Amino acid sequence: MQDKLRKYIEEHSEELDVYQPREHLWEGIDERLQNNRRRMLWQRLAIAASVLLVITAGTWAFIASQSNSRVPEHMVYDQPPIKETEVYYTAIVQMKDAELEQYCKPQPELCKEFERDIAMLNKAYYQLKTEYAASADKKRVLSAMRNNLQMQVQLISRQLQIMETVTQKKEQVKFI
Repeated sequence: MQDKLRKYIEEHSEELDVYQPREHLWEGIDERLQNNRRRMLWQRLAIAASVLLVITAGTWAFIASQSNSRVPEHMVYDQPPIKETEVYYTAIVQMKDAELEQYCKPQPELCKEFERDIAMLNKAYYQLKTEYAASADKKRVLSAMRNNLQMQVQLISRQLQIMETVTQKKEQVKFI
């Protein structure tokens, strides 16, 4: 079958070469390819920066937890799992926050309400940390602290989904 097709093309190549694309067509295609390459480069750089930020934050948290310096009394925990939990969720929040920053720079109006919500959760978390030192029911406060950190991760994840959807819709509109 391919031999017949190849033979037909070879015999009729002059007839098939009648139609030539416009000269400007290739320039437009080349320009779009260059723009896509630039966009992909920026995305890769943003991902690399996010990974670097997470590694730096994790290293910093590890070194800080290993240091023998005096820690304020309201930040000392009786149970080690809260330290691990805090480091774990903080790393996730920082990674997702760095990812979200890519979307917020070009569209800051979409992030204002989210930033207020995350600031409220952060404020509540630090109030719980302060309350922990004086609390008689430390388990309840620790549970509230974990729940707060989980809500922060869920909020950032949801905001990322929203921003990705908005970006996809905008790209679809561009190509239509």
